[in-house]
Amino acid sequence: MDFASTFSRVRGFEETLNRLVREVGDIKRCQERQLAAQEKRFERQKRQWAAQEKRFTKMMEGFACIEKAFKIACSSNRALSEQIDEMHGNVTDLDLTAFPSVS
Repeated sequence: MDFASTFSRVRGFEETLNRLVREVGDIKRCQERQLAAQEKRFERQKRQWAAQEKRFTKMMEGFACIEKAFKIACSSNRALSEQIDEMHGNVTDLDLTAFPSVS
């Protein structure tokens, strides 16, 4: 082999090596951009989860208040019914079958 063909082959290897280095650099930059975009999506999703958790907690507090109000209304209605029964006799024990039906 003469010097010119060896030099030509070395130059070909060098060009191939430079091309490969550029391609690896491009791949690295692409992966870095994808990682940055993925981190942004994850942060946005974390904020959405936190907001959803906050709304869910607030909604459950509202349901607890509704349940408490319902229980208070039921107990006061029951107490009122018992007071009416004591004052006027037991209305709930009244047998309505003794009255003739109006048809």
